[in-house]
Amino acid sequence: MAKAEKKETKPKAEKKEKPEKKVVEKKAAKPKAEKKEKPAKKEKKEKDPNAPKRALGSYMFFSADKRGEIKEKNPSYGVADIAKELGAAWKALGEKEKSKYEELAKKDKERYEKEKAKYDAGK
Repeated sequence: MAKAEKKETKPKAEKKEKPEKKVVEKKAAKPKAEKKEKPAKKEKKEKDPNAPKRALGSYMFFSADKRGEIKEKNPSYGVADIAKELGAAWKALGEKEKSKYEELAKKDKERYEKEKAKYDAGK
């Protein structure tokens, strides 16, 4: 048997003509609108260094109390990781445990109100 047989070739498909591209006329560029001047930023009111510090909330007292414990248990944790742990711990905390921090917040609020009244009277 000879391998001299010729392969049958299929007739090539005729090339399809591409449709002509439509010529799109470019629109004339619009003139750029003039930039409006921004109004001057409102100057920030200077904070009085003698003003009393604001009262902290119960969660802030809790986080100040527990942050060290979480940092000690997980020294590789960053700020965001510690905040996530604190949030989860606060959420899991029962009403009895929360009341301790709420009492601290209440006392701090009273302290702030007294200092604020004294500060406003001295103005």
